[in-house]
Amino acid sequence: MYMTAQGRQDDQELINKMTDSQGNIVDEDLFSKLSDRYLPIVKSFNGEIYLPWMEFDDWKQEADIVMTDVIRTYDIERQVNFGAYYKSCVRNRFYDVVRKANAQKRIPNNCLTSYSANQSYYDDMISDTKATHPEQFVINNEDLIKLMTHCSKFEQRVLIDIGIKHKSESDVAKDNNCSINKVKNAYARCKFKYKRMLDNGLD
Repeated sequence: MYMTAQGRQDDQELINKMTDSQGNIVDEDLFSKLSDRYLPIVKSFNGEIYLPWMEFDDWKQEADIVMTDVIRTYDIERQVNFGAYYKSCVRNRFYDVVRKANAQKRIPNNCLTSYSANQSYYDDMISDTKATHPEQFVINNEDLIKLMTHCSKFEQRVLIDIGIKHKSESDVAKDNNCSINKVKNAYARCKFKYKRMLDNGLD
């Protein structure tokens, strides 16, 4: 995806408007706008990288987690194409997901392949694999308080509603008059921020 200097400036303006001084996302709508702008990059990997329990929405959530980190680290002064930088980070993230899946022996060693190349094999495995690999997000009260300080107000609401009150994503979306994808993206960012906190010693 080719991006002109004006395009890089437009991206930077969006980033400046959607983040606070620490680089945290404070405007979900602008984040969604930037994410949707580069959705073709995520789609370009569809069919190239495949895991039987990962649907497109799952890959999209992974990509939005990457987008959150890219927004924090992108520097327009380096004259780097935002799209190229994002694509490189998304590719690394997706391949890392596959490598970890291989290490856990969930799929054969030749898993990094197109769906069409092994359609019959994957069709047999798709039946209910997601149910056997649910996403877990367990956090104690002390860590929760620390995590909340790193989250936007919307992320805080989503974290409490889903993580504490165990509401469904659809119910949270209705309560906040927004799309389910917006809720999913916010919750995914909460989990990413918590992982980053753990990696940095919960500071």
